[in-house]
Amino acid sequence: MHREAAIQTKLRLKAGKRAKDFEKLINEPDFEKLLLQPLTKKLLKETSLATARAFVDSPGYAWMFSGVSEESKVGRLEWLFKKNYQIQFNTGACRMSVDKDGKLACFFLFERESDSQLGNWSMLKKFWKMPFKFGMKPVKKLFQTVDYYDPLMEKAIESTLGKNGKYYMLERMTVMPEMQGKGVGTHCLKIALAEARENNLPVFLTATEERVVRFYKRLGFQTIHQEDWTPEEGVSIPQWVMAYNLPTVPAPTVPAQQYLLGG
Repeated sequence: MHREAAIQTKLRLKAGKRAKDFEKLINEPDFEKLLLQPLTKKLLKETSLATARAFVDSPGYAWMFSGVSEESKVGRLEWLFKKNYQIQFNTGACRMSVDKDGKLACFFLFERESDSQLGNWSMLKKFWKMPFKFGMKPVKKLFQTVDYYDPLMEKAIESTLGKNGKYYMLERMTVMPEMQGKGVGTHCLKIALAEARENNLPVFLTATEERVVRFYKRLGFQTIHQEDWTPEEGVSIPQWVMAYNLPTVPAPTVPAQQYLLGG
C-alpha cells in the first residue's frame, strides 16, 4: 500500500513538473521574432538605468566614479548615459528590442563614424551640469578617458581602413537580467551585424573584460589591438579593440534579417 502511494506521488510530481515546463515554454517570448527598433522616449529612462546597472562594475566606469557607493555610481551613470542617448536620439544609433509585452529586452548603440565623434567641446556643451552634480574629479576623469580613447580608436581604425574609413561602432550592449542566458543578445546583435555586412562596413568595439572578449569572438569579432591603460598610479585597465567584417577578413555567415523597424 505504501509502495503504491509512493508511486502515485512520484507520478503526480512528474506530471506537475511537465506542466510547469510546458507553461514556461509557451510563455517565453519567441526571440526569433524580436526585431531592432529605435529607442523611444518612453523607454529612455528605463534604458539609461538598465545600462547603468550593467556597466557599474566595468573597470573604466568603476575608476571614473570611484569612492562612492554602488547606488551612487548607478545614479551617476544613469544621468551620464541618458545625456549620451539624448545626443544620439535622432541619429538612429540607439537600438533596442522589446518583448511581446513591449518591455525592454535588449539595447545597444550602433553608431556610424560620423555619430561617434564627440570631442571635448561638444562634451562641455552637453555635460556642463556634471561638475555641479558630481564634483570636478569625475569630470576630469571623463575628459581623461575621452583623451585616451579617441586616439586609441583613431589609430586602430586607421590601421585597418586607412584615413576617412566608413564603419559602425558598437557600444553599451545590455540585455535585461530576466532575458539573459536565452540568446537574446546574440540574436539582436546578429541583426545589426547583418546590416553591417549588407552595407559592406566593418564594426568596431572596445572591451575591458576577458568574458566580454570571449562573447564577441563567438560572434566573429577579432582582436586587432590590446594594451593596458594606466590612468593613474596603481590603476591598470585592460583594453581590447575588436573588429568584425574587416575588408581582408571574411565574416562568418549569419542569416540576414530585417534590420530596423521604421528604417
